Amino acid sequence: MNSRLWSAIKRRDEGETRKLLLQGARVDARQKHDGYTYLMLSTSCDDLTITKMLIDFGCPVNVISRYGNCTALHLAVAYVNYDIAFELIKAGANVHIKNQHGGSTALHLAVVDLTHVDLLGEVVPNVQLKEKNAYCMDCIRFADMSRSKSGICVTIASDSNNWIKKRILLVKMLLDVGADVNAKDNNNCTAIHSAVYTGDLQLMKILIEAGADVNNQNRIGATPLHEAILCRNAEMVNLLLNSSANVSAKTVLGNTPLHWASMLNVDAAILTNLMKFQSSCIDDLNADGLSAFDVLLQNGDPMSVKLFVEKYDANLMHVDNNGVTALHHAACNPDPNLLKLVLDSTAGGLAVDQACNNGLTALHVASKELLPQNVRLLIARGANVNAKDKHGKTALFLSVHGSNTSENLKKVTELLLEHGTDLNQKYIEREAEKTILQVSIQGVCSIVTRMIIMHAVKVEFKTNQRVFDDYNLAVIQDDELAMRQYSAARNELMIMSNSVFEDTSITHLALLTGSEREVLRYARNKNLLKAFENSYDRTTYLYYGPIMKRRFDAAVAKQKDMENVCIILSELLRFAGPEHPAFEIIFHGLSDEDVKFLLENA
Repeated sequence: MNSRLWSAIKRRDEGETRKLLLQGARVDARQKHDGYTYLMLSTSCDDLTITKMLIDFGCPVNVISRYGNCTALHLAVAYVNYDIAFELIKAGANVHIKNQHGGSTALHLAVVDLTHVDLLGEVVPNVQLKEKNAYCMDCIRFADMSRSKSGICVTIASDSNNWIKKRILLVKMLLDVGADVNAKDNNNCTAIHSAVYTGDLQLMKILIEAGADVNNQNRIGATPLHEAILCRNAEMVNLLLNSSANVSAKTVLGNTPLHWASMLNVDAAILTNLMKFQSSCIDDLNADGLSAFDVLLQNGDPMSVKLFVEKYDANLMHVDNNGVTALHHAACNPDPNLLKLVLDSTAGGLAVDQACNNGLTALHVASKELLPQNVRLLIARGANVNAKDKHGKTALFLSVHGSNTSENLKKVTELLLEHGTDLNQKYIEREAEKTILQVSIQGVCSIVTRMIIMHAVKVEFKTNQRVFDDYNLAVIQDDELAMRQYSAARNELMIMSNSVFEDTSITHLALLTGSEREVLRYARNKNLLKAFENSYDRTTYLYYGPIMKRRFDAAVAKQKDMENVCIILSELLRFAGPEHPAFEIIFHGLSDEDVKFLLENA
């Protein structure tokens, strides 16, 4: 290859390029390592005059590169140099050739999204959703692969109208010269799959009018309708539905578009539109045996669930063949308001501890998902923390996931412990019995081990009764770290039981283990307030100090709220002053929501 000619092309030196071509430079020469021609190299320079010059002097248009299997047309489209692409098509560029990396034709490349730098991150920015529904995200990865592995080198500003108009012209031109609108790339995607992510309705209409199969399924079985739902594009969904998109099409995992809409918790408008076209698919089951309504209970919001119940007769009382109920599904939904809705709607029909065929209750599910608000709500409605699944596991067993140390794990563990989880309960695994203490030790879940030991020792000091049986005590003795924690916790509580706050008769242990009402009363003791402020040192009690401080701080804050509420009530109801004992009784009956309402609105 003539280095002088390539240098002139790269500099966009039209005069020098023409001069060298007239002097007889070989116009069909190719680079050794990749087989690129001058015409292919020129596509990145965006000089239409030079491109025309090379074509006029006989530079071959349809040469395929050695690596990547791409042509000059692929490259021109990839660089968004559409004017050059127009010229190549006029010169007879083959629009059917597929490149090697993605199996894309020029039409595939012409319709990819160019307005997002990070297609996956920007189209679905919810990280948790991406992790939870990685299978669903494969579609975006296919679309991203279609541009990144096919040489797409630029990203266009979203407000640039000029390139959008030119893209439409290019797509029409490709179709006019015979480009196959239903050609499939390596992921079984046709052009319409990638076009969905552009959000360009005009582009979609052109492809559909050209005969694009709106029901083509990609490698995971998703149709363009699935992908429009993934993008939460109501207009795109409507266009596809009105273009005969199949509402019952299933992915390889058996999910219909309605399943995806439910999983992604899309706008009610999309759900309503899907149901309008085929409401019967609400009962279609996916590979996991879940209906779209089941999936909505797991991922949706209360408004969408109400819509399905009130308008489409979805049955909250349904029990499937595995014994799974709406409560089980709602228990794994991060929105506690959804679980509350289901609890309220099924009260008297579904028992809060109703177990599926595997013995799992809603509390098991909420605990496994580490959703403390759901765990708290279920316990408040009477859920049994010691209900066992078919393996003998209580809810606490299911919350321990290896070395997980998340804040939610701590909250769920604390709730289950405080409400009486039986720490001596064993489950059988491969003919071996294990307690939750063993599971946490063997699973290197040190935070749960420590919390279990601290809780058990605290209860023993408070009630003067053993919590750990001989089996668990032997487990502790066999583990050096657990034994150190057990001994340290006992020693710390012994000191707390013998330590009294200055100018009071209240022990440190009483502040730690007293009932909420007792600690609230302590918060009114001015001597205790002063003594606690002067004496608290977090290094004194490494195990129980933070818990004691947290309890006392919460009680002090609540006492202040109570005093303010009492003043409000005394003014509103003309009762006695806030020091009157009747107000303690009144305040005890107020919920946190009641207190907040009075403070904000009185």
